This record gives sequence, C-alpha cells and structure tokens, in this order.
Amino acid sequence: MPKPSERGIFEHPQKSPFSHEIYDSLWEKEQMEYLEKDPVVVKWTKNHNIRIPYVDDAGFRKNYEPDFLVELVDSRKEIQEI
Repeated sequence: MPKPSERGIFEHPQKSPFSHEIYDSLWEKEQMEYLEKDPVVVKWTKNHNIRIPYVDDAGFRKNYEPDFLVELVDSRKEIQEI
C-alpha cells in the first residue's frame, strides 16, 4: 500500500493548463481528483510560481509555496493548501 507521502505524476488533467501535474502526497493526488470533478472549478494547477515571503522564528527569510491555485466559475481565484 502506498504511503501518504508518496509522490507521483497526475497524468492528463482536464482542468490544468499542463499535460501532467506532480503531486507530493496522496492527499494532494486526492485533491487533484476532486478538483477535476468539482463543477465549480474551472482551472487548477500546482505549477503557479506563487511565493509568499516570510521570516521564520530564527530570523531567516523563507518562501511559502501554496499547493494549488484554483480558479472558480465566478472568476474568483483561491490558494489551497493540503
């Protein structure tokens, strides 16, 4: 049985602008499957290049990279973290 942290390739998504998307966990894969079926979702991707800078507790600058960028039928866009 696969581990929850298993990585893989989600082939031929219909709502992504790419021919495949890479998932970093089985939870992300399940989210991809859900986004593909959700009629409220127009587009989604993990390959969005969104970086949110922050400073950690030790004072180091880092970037938070959200899992998904999702566009809905009403033109709203969401950042989703799994």
